[in-house]
Amino acid sequence: MRRSASEVIRNLEMRIAQLEKQATTHIQAKMSYKRWLKKVDDEIGSITMMYLDDLVDYDTYSLWQDGVSPSEAAEIVIENDGTFASML
Repeated sequence: MRRSASEVIRNLEMRIAQLEKQATTHIQAKMSYKRWLKKVDDEIGSITMMYLDDLVDYDTYSLWQDGVSPSEAAEIVIENDGTFASML
């Protein structure tokens, strides 16, 4: 049974998408909590000109465990603090 060129291309595109998704997940999984937290802190600094320690405490470890990206985590922490939520 021969497959058409469009079927082969579609299968390859689907496989590439799967591999890209796995690679992204793998990269995030390898990032240590310390490195992830530094990225969150940098993101908060770029938005508010302040840093994580300057804001209301938040359980960032749970965000890291849940696979939340550093930029999303920064927004969550800023919104939780309330002081700088209007800057988002």
